[in-house]
Amino acid sequence: MAFDIVFKLRSVGNLKDGPRIIADAKSQGLKLGAEVLVTEIKKHTPVNTGALRASIAFVPRGSPGEGILASPLIYSSVMELGRRPGKFPPSAPIQLWVKRQLGISDPKEIRSVAFLVSRKIARAGVKGRNMFEKGIKKGWPRARRAMDSIITRIISQRLSA
Repeated sequence: MAFDIVFKLRSVGNLKDGPRIIADAKSQGLKLGAEVLVTEIKKHTPVNTGALRASIAFVPRGSPGEGILASPLIYSSVMELGRRPGKFPPSAPIQLWVKRQLGISDPKEIRSVAFLVSRKIARAGVKGRNMFEKGIKKGWPRARRAMDSIITRIISQRLSA
């Protein structure tokens, strides 16, 4: 039994622009997927001043389809991965945390409690919050669907124009 398959192509546009169109579609798809992941990562990010959450972003790097999800803040890796026991952490951020999270307003008491918290961190370390790991794990299926959808739509629209 033989089958004949016939395709009728509408105007396919200028195929010499195909690689550029595909690269542009990949770039836009990556941006959309990254937005989904950044949103999900931010949901898992602890907040004291909000600076860490606000600093998380996607930065395109290299060729289309490449980029970095990161925070430029020095303590972002500590919040993600944790901290081993050892040295005392910086005092000022701990004092701010004590004031905001514990509601203590007396400066002497803030310093005293901050010292105790710092000593505990120096002795036991801090468990990582894994906001990037959790956010990417939870957001990846939705990000992947969004990327696939926009890439397919852009390529279909531009090649059939």
